[in-house]
Amino acid sequence: LFNALHSISRTRRGYLVASTGLDLLVEFNRQGEVLWTWWATDHGFALTPTGQPRELDKSADHRTIKYGTLSQTTHVNSAAELPDGRVLATLFHQGMVVAIDRESGAWQPVLEGLDHPHAVRVLDEQHFTVADTVHGKALLVKLNGQQSSVEAEIDAGTSWLQDCRYDARNNCWVLVDGKQSRVTLRRGRTGDTPLAQFELDPEWRLYEAHVL
Repeated sequence: LFNALHSISRTRRGYLVASTGLDLLVEFNRQGEVLWTWWATDHGFALTPTGQPRELDKSADHRTIKYGTLSQTTHVNSAAELPDGRVLATLFHQGMVVAIDRESGAWQPVLEGLDHPHAVRVLDEQHFTVADTVHGKALLVKLNGQQSSVEAEIDAGTSWLQDCRYDARNNCWVLVDGKQSRVTLRRGRTGDTPLAQFELDPEWRLYEAHVL
């Protein structure tokens, strides 16, 4: 079930990955047992951006097969568990963050109007961050049930913000320019104060950066 993995995060029961090539979220434990799955094609996302229906053999070994981005219906690329058990996920093609009910698989949009979003991360019971990728902005979002509001918007100065995270322990933002493989640190929840910038090899096409 692993194909073009884009993110991994911890859950209360194990780990949650975005198996992007399959439009699939998979939760599993340390023994490799599958605990939960969410197939976008089973929940209203049956057509690719070109209007073609997508059919997948769920019993096949997809690990060595390459599926292009335009052959995917959502290009779901990140997911994180909320304290109430729901799962937030970024849908690249649809430009939105959705909240998924674990039991039914039903989803609701909580943030729309994004341009190819990535890197959703849960901060606490009410807040998450997400990269509005093509707009080049890192968003701090307050979630209130099915409603949300943007509390802070940080302009990262790029046309492809691949990753962003707010590090509450150090009170700073970590911003990843995917085109230039540049990591920028900004102080404060609103990212007003520049702290540091790291220029890496652009050929790396940097995807994520983590604070140790």
